[in-house]
Amino acid sequence: MDTLSDHGWSPIHYAAYKNHVSQVERIVESTGPEILETLTEDSLQNTPLLLAALGGREQMVTLLVNLGADVTFVNQQENGVIEICARYGHLNLIKYFVNLDNPRLNVWKRLVAILESDVENDILCACDIIFKMTTRADDVLSYSMDHFVDGGLVLGLIGMLNKNLADDVKKSALNVLKSILSNNLAKRQLMENKGTEVLVSLLLKKSSNLLPVLMETVCELASEKDFTESYSVNILPALVKVISNITYENKDSVLLPAFKAIGLLARSSAVYQEAIGKQAGLISVLVQLYKECQSETLLVSWSAAVGAVAGENPPNQNAFINENIVFYLHEMLRSRYKDVKLSAVKTLSRLADGNGQAQKTIIESNVVTPIMQLLKRNQSQHTQEVIVETMWVLAGVDSETQRTIAARIGVSLLVEFLASPSSKLNLIGTRGLSVLLQGPYDLRGAVASSNGAHHLVQLLRSNREDVVLSAVQALRHICLGVGYIPHNKNQTMVAVSRGLKLLIALMTQSQSECIQVEAALAIAASVQGHPRNLNIVCKNAGFSYSPILQLLASPNEEVRLLAGEALATFAFNSSSQQKAITHCGGVQWCNFAPFLESANASYRAHAAFQLVVLAKIIPDKDPSYSSATGIQTLVGVLESSGSNNTIALAADCVARLSHSRTGVSEAMVSIDVVNLLCQLLSSASDQVQGSAAIALNFLSFNHVGERQLLKRLREDPHLMKALMYYNKKQKWPTHFLQRWTHIRELNLTLNRNRKKFLQSSAAYTMTKSKNRSGGQTAAFYT
Repeated sequence: MDTLSDHGWSPIHYAAYKNHVSQVERIVESTGPEILETLTEDSLQNTPLLLAALGGREQMVTLLVNLGADVTFVNQQENGVIEICARYGHLNLIKYFVNLDNPRLNVWKRLVAILESDVENDILCACDIIFKMTTRADDVLSYSMDHFVDGGLVLGLIGMLNKNLADDVKKSALNVLKSILSNNLAKRQLMENKGTEVLVSLLLKKSSNLLPVLMETVCELASEKDFTESYSVNILPALVKVISNITYENKDSVLLPAFKAIGLLARSSAVYQEAIGKQAGLISVLVQLYKECQSETLLVSWSAAVGAVAGENPPNQNAFINENIVFYLHEMLRSRYKDVKLSAVKTLSRLADGNGQAQKTIIESNVVTPIMQLLKRNQSQHTQEVIVETMWVLAGVDSETQRTIAARIGVSLLVEFLASPSSKLNLIGTRGLSVLLQGPYDLRGAVASSNGAHHLVQLLRSNREDVVLSAVQALRHICLGVGYIPHNKNQTMVAVSRGLKLLIALMTQSQSECIQVEAALAIAASVQGHPRNLNIVCKNAGFSYSPILQLLASPNEEVRLLAGEALATFAFNSSSQQKAITHCGGVQWCNFAPFLESANASYRAHAAFQLVVLAKIIPDKDPSYSSATGIQTLVGVLESSGSNNTIALAADCVARLSHSRTGVSEAMVSIDVVNLLCQLLSSASDQVQGSAAIALNFLSFNHVGERQLLKRLREDPHLMKALMYYNKKQKWPTHFLQRWTHIRELNLTLNRNRKKFLQSSAAYTMTKSKNRSGGQTAAFYT
């Protein structure tokens, strides 16, 4: 626009420009409304309305429009009220013209049209006005974004960004583009009109002035799923080039949105997450950028990007592990900033999730120690949730590793989680206790001291099915340990806390068969070896074996197996409960036969135990046949299974049966089960060793079993060390200690007697030989 000149102005032009309202009113009244369209006699040929708009005179503009001035008139430079207001930044006047809602005055299209100008200053002014109109939250302009998009703003910005303009002009345009990309139609138009190609070309220029807003624009696009799947083919190579060899003065302004964009792209689509992993050099460069992250914010953003790329994607997880990402995350755990530490913990979780090898590598790097320190120093619920969820992810699916992690957390803290209002902590607390108590370590006393039974009973009232199920399972394990060794204090506390009543309700009324059968198992564990609890259950009007027997017909194989386990636990060493089960309908051979033939060895072990316990009440098979089949199946599992968990289960079943009815332990001893269990004492699995040691303890009460064990101890003295180690380490009940002390003393006595016998026998043989040889000595050892 040319420089404004007052030559050729009439009095109404002066009055309009100077905002002399009363003078304009008198002029129009005396000469008529036609004077409102009088043009200046200069090169611009402006009307009074255009001059009032140029001066930002809101009162005058309102007056002239009300008097009938033409709002659509444009001067010799094709500038109307909208163009003039945009150039001089009169946003309030533009707001006024928007409110006029004049169909002949399309504010949106007029502003967009300015972007086609060749004058950079005009473009800057238009971008500034549009940016303000699309980011303001007032009622009048809140709908302007849709109008701008309909008016072709996206195409206008793409065309402008393709021009050879100064960086500050393009930056202004990118700010507008970023602001309107929250509109889905704007995103669609940008992608369908090769807007992403324009952005990529600008990224490759690596302009330090444009990169920050470019990266933020990419972030806005990355939140659109269609962008990642169809229109972003070239964005990854450009991102790699941008973040490689960082030399920008303000690195944070580039890296922060870059990390955010990578994270958004990875989270938006599994396909794109895979593409990120396959993009040459991206993961390597991303890992090395840790060294460029000096601020707390940048470290957190970097860690989040790594986690997003790695999450639930084993190839990406392995690629990060190979790039030694764990070392840098370990460093973050030593940071003085809590947010940095928590971010590292979350990223470790995503690196390990579902990846056994990654879990093993991370645990071996000793990151668990600083994570546990962070857990013990922070009591906030959110922090505890993040940390223990990560710990449980690191534990994976291997029960030995889970037990190790649960032991690191500790019984007291796990019990604290039970009392938390957080369902996440409730779940990990119950699962951690369950896995700990299934091991050979006797930690039930610690649970009793922490009042764990009471808290577990309280969780039975939870409205979350997964929490209830996990709590029921934990209740079973705190009451009954390996070898069916009951814990009287925990059993009593379950009853005192009204847990038996709640469990019976769950068994009979729950809509979930899994909860029903687990509740039955928990009740059976609570009454095993506890006459008072058994009396409470039997007197409860709601309790009956019928619901458990009905579960034997469930379509769910796991439910059927556990229903048999519940019945066997009730019937264990209890003829009265066996009769009660028979009275309610009883069991048949067909309830167990499918499991005996299962390819799953643990199913076979469970079914074998159930057969032996329930042999007397299986009417369609001879009890001796049922018992023999069960015992042979158990021994077969011990001999052939390749799973430590299954072997430990089979040894546990042997331990249980070793102190059941008369004749069972004799039958097992007769088929060399003692020798098999002694071999298991050299297993690498603590669970296997512990279960085998407990089973050997019970079998040693059988005279033949005791002699077989003593024979093995003489052949391999290290076995006694292993037995005594587990006896001391696991803190078993007193009768275990007494039994192993007796075995040890007996073994030592036998060894001493054997040595004396050998010495006396050797002396006798030497004397006899001397007599025969006429004084020559020859030694013979028998």
